[in-house]
Amino acid sequence: MLRAVDEFQAEHGHFPGMDDADLDRDTEAVHELAGPIVERLGLSEVEGGGYTKDYATEVTRYGACEPHAIAAIIGATASQEAIKVITHQFYPINNTFVFNGIASVGATLPM
Repeated sequence: MLRAVDEFQAEHGHFPGMDDADLDRDTEAVHELAGPIVERLGLSEVEGGGYTKDYATEVTRYGACEPHAIAAIIGATASQEAIKVITHQFYPINNTFVFNGIASVGATLPM
């Protein structure tokens, strides 16, 4: 979604949902821009990896503001993993950690 927002900003000169923007129009545009990105990255073939209009609505709704709660969760997770690596206690996350902020669900994706 953030890549779609960047493309939206490049095309329209402002971020979706900013100032007096029409949220419905901006949401539709972001949703349409996200489709080719998802296909290009092969995420539509990943189980549960598709995207819905809800994602575009949420990213448009916050209008280029910093998503502080999500940043805090990701930062806390990264620092916890760094402590594990530095202290050699416990096992760090195996490969990739993905957090879905809309559903508040995290998952580790081992290779």
